[in-house]
Amino acid sequence: MTVQQLASQPHRRSVGTRAPRFEDLTFESKGVRCTAWQWWPEGADGAPCVVVAYGYSGSAGHPPTAESVAEARLVVLPERVIDTIGSAVGHAPCRDAGRFLTTVLITDIVDSTGLAMQLGDRRWREVLADHYTACRAQVERHAGELVNTTGDGIVAIFDSPARAVRAAMAIQALGRASGIAVRAGLHTGECERLDDGLAGVAVHIAARVCALGCADDVMTTGTVRDLVTGSMLAFEPRGHHELRGVPGSWPVFSATDPA
Repeated sequence: MTVQQLASQPHRRSVGTRAPRFEDLTFESKGVRCTAWQWWPEGADGAPCVVVAYGYSGSAGHPPTAESVAEARLVVLPERVIDTIGSAVGHAPCRDAGRFLTTVLITDIVDSTGLAMQLGDRRWREVLADHYTACRAQVERHAGELVNTTGDGIVAIFDSPARAVRAAMAIQALGRASGIAVRAGLHTGECERLDDGLAGVAVHIAARVCALGCADDVMTTGTVRDLVTGSMLAFEPRGHHELRGVPGSWPVFSATDPA
């Protein structure tokens, strides 16, 4: 693809892809003015590129055409190289670009080991499979996403903390009907995606809060309680706790739905 073709690509956003864009990085090198454009091609498989024009004097924000750059050619560079170039000319990469704010729900079947011993391996696998199916259905019903399973529970995320709390309660109700007891923990904070799930302190906090509960408890941090004000959910204080591996003392609450 020539620089002219590259510059003429439409700047439209597609669902699930990074919108193509130019970022102007102008600098001086040994008396020669150079301009580099960081280019994100459209499409999920698009590799980041850098277009470099030597001696280019066009206005900022307008990429060069093939006519304005002699013997132009396109070189695809790894993202870490682009970051290095950007840093060298004063454009540090955004380190938090992949983080997003979400409510993390973690559930856990109480005494799952004892229940597995009581039922036997085959029956336990069937119970667990049915439970995961019910969990997925309730997470989706409350507009959430089931990220992964943990052996005897789930990790799910929600845009709405109130819906996350109600999803936890619905999962517990179905668990009781199946003869299993479920506890849940929730926290709202920033996370980032990994190939096999989520990363972030928010995930650890939700797990620690879940571990503080008993059967049918929906345990939340004060962050969740504060965010759902007006939702008609009720919260009972369960004290301040030091969560293993997490700095500080955290107020913890047990959520109920009086409706």
